[in-house]
Amino acid sequence: MSITFNDIPALCEEILAKIQSLDSKVEHFLQTRSETEQEDDSSNEDILLTIDQTATFLGLAKSTLYSKVCRREIPHIKRGNRLYFSKKDLTEWLKDGQRPMMKDITHAAMQAMGVRMQ
Repeated sequence: MSITFNDIPALCEEILAKIQSLDSKVEHFLQTRSETEQEDDSSNEDILLTIDQTATFLGLAKSTLYSKVCRREIPHIKRGNRLYFSKKDLTEWLKDGQRPMMKDITHAAMQAMGVRMQ
């Protein structure tokens, strides 16, 4: 490929366009990466929820939540007349109520009886 002096301005424009394209792609990549890191950081933070937010999060009525708080069935924080709920504590509370699957129950029963499973 032979380049003449007259071709140089067009080639410079083409190179500049490619550099700008690469620059915008790098900028987009860095922005996406930054947003992802912020989401990861926020998932490690403990978020406090109000009664309305907790009702929505758990899919329960506010009156049900108040009953559970009164009976101390649900983890909560009370400051003055305000109730707050830790999202992390609520997630753990939900997971603690998870029922074991039948295969886990069967496996535990077999182990307790000393039966070896394949």
